Amino acid sequence: STFAMHVVRSTEADVVYEDSVDHLSESERTVTGLVFALADGAGGPDTGDVASYLATTTAVMELAPVLTRTHAGRAAAVDVDAPSPDSDGSPFPESLDGDAVCAAIEDAVRTAHRRIVEYVHEASVERSATTVVVGLYDGQQLHYGWVGDSRLYVLNEAASTIRQLSEDHSETRAKVDDGEVDPIAARVHPSTRINRYLGGDKYASDDIEVDT
Repeated sequence: STFAMHVVRSTEADVVYEDSVDHLSESERTVTGLVFALADGAGGPDTGDVASYLATTTAVMELAPVLTRTHAGRAAAVDVDAPSPDSDGSPFPESLDGDAVCAAIEDAVRTAHRRIVEYVHEASVERSATTVVVGLYDGQQLHYGWVGDSRLYVLNEAASTIRQLSEDHSETRAKVDDGEVDPIAARVHPSTRINRYLGGDKYASDDIEVDT
């Protein structure tokens, strides 16, 4: 059997700003892997755009070496020479397990968060924030993490199914989890407020919780 993975983006027009503050960044595609990040900025058409740009580009740059490492680990397993990224010249491990990749995704998203917070302080802006969803496909498995309500779906054309992988960090989702709002009613719930995001204002913490 064959398997092909394609990354696509879908967004709705902003009801407040004409200019989109969404960003989608991808690593250079390889034969068996890809890193991608999608973000939806908030805080205004300028600062939100900066936040979403920093989130996507930082996450992809941080994770590109991880993707290379997973490939090199497999190359070593079949005695194919591969350069080591380690400064001490140590060989690659045979593989990076899922926990290690998810930890790398968490670190990449936290790095993006800190860079947005730095931007808030350095540019003296009131607020700059964004959601983000990040994925690393290593040729065999998709690893992902997210903050906020930008969603990750898997569309299986052969089975004609679509499945949401991420879970919104929003007040509405929290009410669903607490049994206060019916899951069906949540689809048209008037509240769109999210309770977790990258960046923020000058009082934002340097750390952020990332779900994987």
